[in-house]
Amino acid sequence: MPEEVKMDFIGFDFKAALKICMNASIYCRMLGKFNDGMLNELKDAVAGGSPADIQAKAHAIKGVSANLGFTDLYALSFTVEQKAKAGATVPADDADFVKLADTYNYVLDRAKAIVADPSLINPYI
Repeated sequence: MPEEVKMDFIGFDFKAALKICMNASIYCRMLGKFNDGMLNELKDAVAGGSPADIQAKAHAIKGVSANLGFTDLYALSFTVEQKAKAGATVPADDADFVKLADTYNYVLDRAKAIVADPSLINPYI
């Protein structure tokens, strides 16, 4: 029998998210709406070079991250938001932006897995 592969959920706070979402069913429905759209919008803002646009897009990611318990993504989006708020143009090779994009994709991958199999969060709640 093949060995079961366990998925890690580093940077997820399921208990905090469930306080906001009220139950796992609502949480999974919200995760189902999480997609790469916000990351693509942030990438477009970074390419456009407008600190105000970068700030707005990073702020949106920060808010969703707070509601869904994505602690690491929240922290990174906060950092990028603050850079832009200070008037800085955040280039595509900025270390914090690169880490934010990588973390976003990590979170998205796990969100899709949870939507496909909600029991994945059971050990964490």
